[in-house]
Amino acid sequence: MKFIYPLLILSFVSCSTIVQEKKVVLPTFNVAEHRVFPGKVKKLQIQIPKNIDSLTENGILCGGDRLASVMEGDYLVTYFSLNYKFLENSKESNIPCFLESQIRGQKYSFHIFNLRPEKFDYPLSYIKVNKKHVDLSKEDLDRFLGEKANLKVVYSKVTQDQKLYSKPFVRPLKSKVTGVYGSRRVFNNKKDSWHSGTDFRARRPTPITSANEGIVVFADALFFNGNTVLVDHGLGILTMYCHLSKINVKVGDRVDQNLILGLSGNTGRSSAPHLHWGVRVGDNWVDGLQFLEEQTNDELKVDYKSASGQK
Repeated sequence: MKFIYPLLILSFVSCSTIVQEKKVVLPTFNVAEHRVFPGKVKKLQIQIPKNIDSLTENGILCGGDRLASVMEGDYLVTYFSLNYKFLENSKESNIPCFLESQIRGQKYSFHIFNLRPEKFDYPLSYIKVNKKHVDLSKEDLDRFLGEKANLKVVYSKVTQDQKLYSKPFVRPLKSKVTGVYGSRRVFNNKKDSWHSGTDFRARRPTPITSANEGIVVFADALFFNGNTVLVDHGLGILTMYCHLSKINVKVGDRVDQNLILGLSGNTGRSSAPHLHWGVRVGDNWVDGLQFLEEQTNDELKVDYKSASGQK
């Protein structure tokens, strides 16, 4: 019997220790309400508390889609983009965004934002181009469809889990904008489409430079876009440079900001020498000039005690 009593004491101490284990105090966030527009970008920044033990695997989900994100200081940073044709294809009036975290092995989801899609008025323009770029032959159509499939593979491999750049993005050219993003474009009064990038005046042969650091993931001729270069910048961001007369880089090249990618030209479906510059965030081609402005926007920067107000 003298051996049983100490064992009982040890058992009691062990159970007491478990009961008194420190509880996890979860962060709280106010839900911020903000409007978003088709073809535009929103920079989202969420403070990650340091006073919670074993807080790992943070991620941001908007409308059920996981966004590419990275830590910058105390904040988890991502860019949310809304598809240009979102309002045509969806009746959703609210896109909820959540911070997903793992704390001490348990998964938690914190409601952070409600993004409200609203219509944006884009201009309409009429453009005259070579007939072959409107009424496609079977051979040209097959070529275009093949290129489209190849580009889909390129887009699917854009770096998501890290930034490949360390500076803010800049314009690829300091020249006049001759074609704005989002405008409806009617080619030869027949073909109706929309402009997925920004056009800059670029007399041939003007040097075309990279908007930021990154890796070349495509450098070849395309039926509509002519000689084209695509640069992967990480964080799900890709930039496109089209209608070049000459390409100076190859796939796999690491490029610095302002490095010359090629020379301006008039290749592909183009009515005059110029640069078509595209910016892709996530799965969407977005307004590149608005993306440049959004980099310094702290409108949707929230911490775990408060959040931005309504807009």
